[in-house]
Amino acid sequence: AVLAKFWNKYLNSENLKKIVKLKVVVENIAEETFKNIPVDKYLILEKQRLVDIVTNWLILEKNRDDFKVIATEQTIKIKLSNLELRMRIDRIDKMTTGTKLVIDYKTGKCDKNDPQLPLYNLACDGDDMLFAEVNMHDAKFSKIADKNWQEVLTNLASYFMSGDAQVMPKAGKATCKWCGLQALCRI
Repeated sequence: AVLAKFWNKYLNSENLKKIVKLKVVVENIAEETFKNIPVDKYLILEKQRLVDIVTNWLILEKNRDDFKVIATEQTIKIKLSNLELRMRIDRIDKMTTGTKLVIDYKTGKCDKNDPQLPLYNLACDGDDMLFAEVNMHDAKFSKIADKNWQEVLTNLASYFMSGDAQVMPKAGKATCKWCGLQALCRI
């Protein structure tokens, strides 16, 4: 919510680069975001942690090529193989080259084979897509794995709509090592 409010107010990289006291701006937006939540010690610490993370992230954003944020937290629908999905996309940028860039915020590690971001990109007819790994220690943009995502997503939707419920973990049997449902599994 803090990043969405920031971009809804500042709109583009040009305005971001003009901000001298970035942390103060982020603190004010965080204060506005949390204003209706009862204050306790945990909230105070969490708000400060959030301010630090968002400020560090925006410093990283200052070094990107120029862009304009054209949407934040936009709800969009897509229909694949008679399966209609409604999603909320974190952010869409328009680069000065005209490229439409779909961005998905992640606070932890991202799975570059996860179909969520490609689905967003397909739904809003994006030209490119990035994960924005927004965290305190290793903030960065990450590209998604190269695949024919439209085919992958259409096939998944077709399987789902036909009632096909095969268990097909992306990492095969290696997935079983981390899963706690072995007693129930059909693999």
